[in-house]
Amino acid sequence: MKAIIIYNTTTGNTGDLAYKIKNILEQYGHQCEMFRDDNIYLKVRSNLEFFNPYDLICLGSCTHALSPALSFQTFLRRIKKHKLKDKNLLCFATSATPNSWEITCKKIQEMFPELNHIGNIGCIQRNNEKAIENFKLIVNNL
Repeated sequence: MKAIIIYNTTTGNTGDLAYKIKNILEQYGHQCEMFRDDNIYLKVRSNLEFFNPYDLICLGSCTHALSPALSFQTFLRRIKKHKLKDKNLLCFATSATPNSWEITCKKIQEMFPELNHIGNIGCIQRNNEKAIENFKLIVNNL
């Protein structure tokens, strides 16, 4: 399986979680590429076939007011213009308060009803050991 991880981070917490997701995917033998949203925006915008090689799309954001960061929401709207049917989606988020990340993940998931949603993971700040264990279970079932 080939995966792409795209994330937005303000304090580095979501970036830290993205790196751990990448490492686990690679440990399970999957090919994986990872990008910050602002580093890949132009490529995604100019190439409607950008996501064709990927089987799994992992989208993650920090939480702002119980939502993905505003700049990430703009990026997600750009992704919606791509043909993504039959691809898998993993949502991940970080937050400063308990369970806020779950609401952020749900909002990301709701933007892509055509994708096969395989799960949400998240954590409060950098306390992501439980999120990593949950992700291992998800990857194990792929």
